[in-house]
Amino acid sequence: MGAYKIFLEIFLAMVGMGYWWSGKRHGNMRLMGCGIALGLFPYFVDGPWMLLLIGLTLVAFPIVFRGE
Repeated sequence: MGAYKIFLEIFLAMVGMGYWWSGKRHGNMRLMGCGIALGLFPYFVDGPWMLLLIGLTLVAFPIVFRGE
């Protein structure tokens, strides 16, 4: 396990925790779902590039689809 993968896992978990907390506070299920996904998906992904790609997609999802 490389240092990049560990750093990405910790960073994405912190962002996921923030998304979950904010979603719970505002009653936004989209943020809560992305927060849970950001916390759980690193356990199932091996490669650091896939981790980065999926993580950035999950981070951007609530921002892009904010008003719908």
